[in-house]
Amino acid sequence: MSDSELDKSEQVPTETPPPERRAASGKSRKAYFIGLIVAGIILFLLGYFIASGRHETPPSTPAEIKEQEPGQKIRYWTCSMHPQIKLPNPGKCPICYMDLVPVYETTHGEEETDGPKLILSKTARELAEVETSPVEYRPLSLTVRVVGKIDYDETKLANVAAWVGGRIDKLYVNYVGEKVSRGDRLTYVYSPELRTAQEEFLIAHRRWQATSETGDTDEITSALSVKDATRKRLELWGILPTQVEELEQTGKTDDHMTIYAPISGTVITREAFEGQYVDTGERLFSIADLSEVWAQLDAYEIDLEWLRLGQTVKFETDVFPGQIFEGRITFIQPILNEMTRTVKVRVSVPNPGERLKPGMYVRAWVDVELDATGQRRAEGKAIRKPLSIPATAALLTGKRGVVYVEERKDDSVSYVGRQVELGPRAGDYYLVRSGLQEGERVVTRGNFKIDSALQIQAKPSMMKPEGGGSPAGHQHGAPTPQPATEQPAKKFKTPAEHQHSAMTDESQTAGALGLPQMQPTLEAYLALSDELASDNAAQAATAIDSLRDALANVNMEGLGGETPTQFMRLLTPIKQAVPDESPKNIDARRKLLEAVSKPMGEYLRSFGHRFNFSLFEIFCPMAFEGKGAAWHQKDRDIRNPYFGQQMLKCGEVRHEFNAAGKGDIR
Repeated sequence: MSDSELDKSEQVPTETPPPERRAASGKSRKAYFIGLIVAGIILFLLGYFIASGRHETPPSTPAEIKEQEPGQKIRYWTCSMHPQIKLPNPGKCPICYMDLVPVYETTHGEEETDGPKLILSKTARELAEVETSPVEYRPLSLTVRVVGKIDYDETKLANVAAWVGGRIDKLYVNYVGEKVSRGDRLTYVYSPELRTAQEEFLIAHRRWQATSETGDTDEITSALSVKDATRKRLELWGILPTQVEELEQTGKTDDHMTIYAPISGTVITREAFEGQYVDTGERLFSIADLSEVWAQLDAYEIDLEWLRLGQTVKFETDVFPGQIFEGRITFIQPILNEMTRTVKVRVSVPNPGERLKPGMYVRAWVDVELDATGQRRAEGKAIRKPLSIPATAALLTGKRGVVYVEERKDDSVSYVGRQVELGPRAGDYYLVRSGLQEGERVVTRGNFKIDSALQIQAKPSMMKPEGGGSPAGHQHGAPTPQPATEQPAKKFKTPAEHQHSAMTDESQTAGALGLPQMQPTLEAYLALSDELASDNAAQAATAIDSLRDALANVNMEGLGGETPTQFMRLLTPIKQAVPDESPKNIDARRKLLEAVSKPMGEYLRSFGHRFNFSLFEIFCPMAFEGKGAAWHQKDRDIRNPYFGQQMLKCGEVRHEFNAAGKGDIR
């Protein structure tokens, strides 16, 4: 055997794998590579999320910032939550460790200031929806709104009494509400005394006739005086002169007398019944002339300065919707009701057709024209129109009034904050006492956004007039020392610097002894406020249930005079604000608190409370997307129920209701 043949014989033939094994091998390799890819993706995503957790927003480099704001230079870097931080370089906030954001220099060649001034480009103004209106002289009138009810005109009331004691034998008027005319018969009365008086008159008459024939002057005079005295007594008993003359001519006495209606009108009371014995002077009927009535209105003491005798008052009733009645003020009561803090104002109202009925409730208003000083215009006196601004232009904090004035220089538009002294509000306008001049333009829309932008830049604003630091009521951490790079901010120019005085300070109410019926309601209300401030949704729902139960148990026991009417007027909107079922989430429960707080504040101003500690009314202008809302709590330490722990200290004390029985401490 040759070597080649030997080699061939020693070779072991290789087995060819079947197609099924080749396919399985290929699949395993693909699965292996896919697994590697998936693992790589997972590791990448894991690293990305870890990095995102550390930096929610990646810091912008100076190059990126320049791309976002071309042509502008960065003035300094600050923290959006702590604007008192001003650093020359980017980095982290030393308080909350958030990324610092840049503050740019102006592009209009003006010096950037730390005062209450904000420069906005055209695009920024459009985004902020800034609108302005001119400061103008315009006629202003405010409206004083009061409530009350229709009453009888007491000068057109007549009481019909028994002129002489006796028995009522017949009634000609049998029911209340019957119309009578002057001289109509009302009742027929039997009286023995009447016959005696008539006989005495006839005796005196005959004596006078006899003495007249003798010609003795003294006797004639004496007899005539006796006759006149007996005649006068008959007339005082209600005997008409014609009846006396008839008695004189016929000489016939009668033991019955007819009582007649002294005026035309409507019988409003009847106390006489057939067969009843009455004494002299006992009232039988009351008659009212309803051709003119009174509207008795309750005016709050703060509105009295706008009311005077002779003013025209307009009012409407639910009975005649859409119809307006008019009258004039004829009397303002000189005594204040200390319980309701109101004064009665009487309005005389013509009532043709007698459509207005005594007892009807009315809603009235008085339009008062103002002069340039904010006082009521004297009747018939020409006045200078007052300087005014739209009401939406003023940002009010209870102590100050702030407006933002538009200033234009070339193409640059800036908005400068200014404190002003405002007079009373008249409809949609505020009267301006000082701080503004005619022709200046003030921001009427977007002013809150401008104010917020100034807060972020740590400049003076409505919430923090001294500038720097977080806005008042929005502390997100403990106060920290300011960096050395920060300069003191320029404050708002005060009204004195604009030639006027400061606005009114926060007010206080003396501690009235509140109604005991409302104490459980007040306790449940205060508990609801505390639970919402603690973000405790479950306990807030329980407090709402307690509030509903307390309101259901309120009664009118022990209330007299006008108190029930005033109390019900204040209690009704409180009850209407509390639904039969508690709201499902905490935001809706905060809305409920806001709805209850409005009428609750009116109740506290009218009746006070019975706690041995003061209650405080707090106002937060940031609540409900900048609409602002008030609430009441037990002390000055602000606990905001509308934001809870998110912004617990947002707000400021606007009013103090002193402890029960304590006077005003100012």
